[in-house]
Amino acid sequence: MLKDKLHQAQSKVWNWWLCGTWLEAAMSLLATCAMALFLGTGDASAATIATGTIYGGHIPGDFRAHGQSTGGDNNEAWAFDESVSGRIRGDRAKGSYRATAVFTDVATGARASCDSGPVSWSAVSAPKRVYAGLTQQNLPVVIERRKGTGQIGQVRMAWEYACTPSGDTFTMAAPLGPMRLDAGGRFGLTIDSAGIGMRLTGRVRGALASGTIDMRYEADDGDTCRSGVQPFTALSSTK
Repeated sequence: MLKDKLHQAQSKVWNWWLCGTWLEAAMSLLATCAMALFLGTGDASAATIATGTIYGGHIPGDFRAHGQSTGGDNNEAWAFDESVSGRIRGDRAKGSYRATAVFTDVATGARASCDSGPVSWSAVSAPKRVYAGLTQQNLPVVIERRKGTGQIGQVRMAWEYACTPSGDTFTMAAPLGPMRLDAGGRFGLTIDSAGIGMRLTGRVRGALASGTIDMRYEADDGDTCRSGVQPFTALSSTK
C-alpha cells in the first residue's frame, strides 16, 4: 500500500453538492506524509489520504461531522480520522475540513503519518454552470462550465486504482481541463505520457452532465495500476 503515499499527485479537490433541502457532501484532498520511517529518508510526499460522502443536513444552516475508520493488509495497518464543518447561506457554502492518517508497518511497528491540517473550503451553486455528483466508485466529481463560453473550465474528480501484480489499491484526485464543448455539449481529454494514461469523455445536457473516465498509472515497482472505465453523473441546480 505504499503507492498511495509515494504517487506524486499535483492538486487537491474538495467538492460540495447542494440539493433541495438536504446536503450531500463528497470530499477528497491531498496531505503531506512523513515517510522517513518507511523510506529511510527525511522526504515527504503528497498523497490522497481521505475520500468520503456525508448525507443529511438542512439548507440553509450549519453542519458538523466527524468520522474514524481503520483497515489493513499483510504489510500495513492504517487508521483515518476526519472532521468537517460548514455553513450554507443561499447559493454559497464555506467551512473547514481536516483529515489525518496513521500507517503502521505490521512487521516492525514503525509508523508514518499524514495530516492535512485545517483546510478551508468554499463552494457555490450556479444553475447549469456547476455540476456535482459521484462516479461509479462513489467518489466525487464536479464539473465547472465557464460562463459565457463554450468551454469546461475544470472537471474535478477522484478515482481508485487497482494494481497488478501486487493487488494494491489506492485513490487519487485531480482537476482536469480546460476542455472545449462541441455543439452537442460533448467534451473530452486524452493523455498518454510516460507512466500515465487517461481518457475522459463527457456530455452536458441542460442540468445533467455524464461521462466516463479511464486512468492508468505505471508504478516504479513494476505494477500497472488502472481505474477501469468509470461512469459518472453530475447534476446542476435549475434555478
